[in-house]
Amino acid sequence: MWYVIQTMKGREEKVADAIRYDVAEADETVFVFENEMEYKVKG
Repeated sequence: MWYVIQTMKGREEKVADAIRYDVAEADETVFVFENEMEYKVKG
């Protein structure tokens, strides 16, 4: 089963750590999706 939590930008790791400590069972993995985007500026 998967759960998705939305959080404010920049607080992802802090929320993931809190979930690992308070909610997750020993055999569950908590991870953060990260996305890199490239933007073209002036050209």
